[in-house]
Amino acid sequence: MTYREYLTRLAWLEEQWNAPSRSDYYTMALITVVRQLLAKNPNSITIEKARLKFSSAKSIEQTREEADRKSKAYWLPLVGLSLEQSQEEQENLNELTDESI
Repeated sequence: MTYREYLTRLAWLEEQWNAPSRSDYYTMALITVVRQLLAKNPNSITIEKARLKFSSAKSIEQTREEADRKSKAYWLPLVGLSLEQSQEEQENLNELTDESI
């Protein structure tokens, strides 16, 4: 699956989450009847109260440098490296690539 297909699927899912299918309506009706049987005031319970509303958290826009910094802050300690060691290795790689060009 390509990244574009992934994004398209996510957009489609966000639209579909709030559009109940036939089986969703049957489930909501069943929940409504059960809640009405157990409630003191059964007429106050409607099928819309059984409907789940979905929303997605919007991602915070960040620059590539911020994303790299956050990723390194999380992953480097997990593999036993420090940020200074990572910067030294990056400088060594840069020197090697500069010499080969």
